[in-house]
Amino acid sequence: MRLREIMRLVEAGGETAGKKEVAQTSLKKAIKYFTKQMDKLGMDLYEEIPNFDKNYKKLRKLVKNHGEEHRKDMPVVSWRQVKDFQKSLHNGDLDIQNPFNENLLMEINMEGNADKVKAQFKSIKAKDLKPVQAQIYLSKVIKNFKKYGIPHNSHFITTKYMIIDKNNRIIDGHHRWTTVMIADPDIKIDLLKVDLDMEELLPLTKAYGISRGNKQNS
Repeated sequence: MRLREIMRLVEAGGETAGKKEVAQTSLKKAIKYFTKQMDKLGMDLYEEIPNFDKNYKKLRKLVKNHGEEHRKDMPVVSWRQVKDFQKSLHNGDLDIQNPFNENLLMEINMEGNADKVKAQFKSIKAKDLKPVQAQIYLSKVIKNFKKYGIPHNSHFITTKYMIIDKNNRIIDGHHRWTTVMIADPDIKIDLLKVDLDMEELLPLTKAYGISRGNKQNS
């Protein structure tokens, strides 16, 4: 039985690209951009984020050193679906040995022969995570600031579950992570850590998102 047959048409993620890529935006240009955009929100950049320069340098270094995957090839999983994803991994519902057809849709192993994967919810400091995605946009950080305010410990945006591999590489949730990194890299983020490496987890997570009818990134 293929997930195509039980697909739920749920829209998650699938946003269009933003503006001002981190990897392509120097600190000087980032300061100018954030100052202007936060002024529109009635915020002063350095009053809200005293260590902006230091935080941005650390963020940009991580993105340039580790970001290698194109945004369009990244998975789209709603944070509301992460617990279901964990349950599927724990129950062995996902056939990770040969999970994909040509459309990257998973098969559910109805006989219980699929591998079970350990996946635990944890809280990890933003600075201890590594991005996989190359295209990360500052405009989406401003959008998060406008919608949720500046992140702090136990802030709403830090509790929207991300997905990472066993080596702390981010599989889903790059812009939430970026928002926290700019505010304070020492803030802990709630996430699901899966006991697979990126090469195994990335296509599996993408297939899961597609199987749930999630609109993919453009």
